Amino acid sequence: MNTKADIAISFSLLLAIVIAAIFLVWRFDVRSLLNPEAVRLWVESFGVLSPLVFMLAYAMTTLFFIPSSPFSIAAGIIFGPFLGTLYVVVGATVGATCAFLLARYLGEAFVERIVKTKFHQLYEYDERLRENGLSAVLFLRLVPLFPFNGLNFGLGLTLVSFRSYLLGTLVGIIPGSFAFVYFGSSLASMNSGRIGIAVGLLLILIFAFPLHGRIRRRRKELMSQNGKPDEPRQTNDE
Repeated sequence: MNTKADIAISFSLLLAIVIAAIFLVWRFDVRSLLNPEAVRLWVESFGVLSPLVFMLAYAMTTLFFIPSSPFSIAAGIIFGPFLGTLYVVVGATVGATCAFLLARYLGEAFVERIVKTKFHQLYEYDERLRENGLSAVLFLRLVPLFPFNGLNFGLGLTLVSFRSYLLGTLVGIIPGSFAFVYFGSSLASMNSGRIGIAVGLLLILIFAFPLHGRIRRRRKELMSQNGKPDEPRQTNDE
């Protein structure tokens, strides 16, 4: 059984790793070096090993909080919409899994101890997340408004099962990955029609689920209003 000291040390190590990763990205100004064209030239320089190098590099972006959009767009330029989507999904899933396991084994015990003892309502929500983990992860992955890299570590600190996390991530990132990769592929062909379709796909991903949630809430409100039983009418029998 882990002692309080062991749990605190593990969580401190996790924080140190995350802070160090963010600091390295900032210190070496990695973000300014990332653009689809630079990524394309770098990946293509590896020849037949380009797919493997690309997937490993993509996995690293999720661990070091590096924006992955340039890689997704570059995948469409280099590999096309379908192979590009496959490589993005594999790389992103591998990196997300590593981040999840890192957080799970270094930080979950600390967070669970704090939440369970001091934040009972939050702990109950965490328990529900364990029971409905797959649907929750799917929703978080399908909506591109939630930060992908932050969720990788954050979900590792919850009670969601590894199986639900892995399956939800693998399936949930496919639509968004395809939209970005297709956009890169359309840029390579300079086809205005395909560019318009790619932009439309991204907009649908961004607005479809929030709009769907509002429609469902509105429907429930109308059903609750219309579903009230009418008061029985009194009749006088003579």
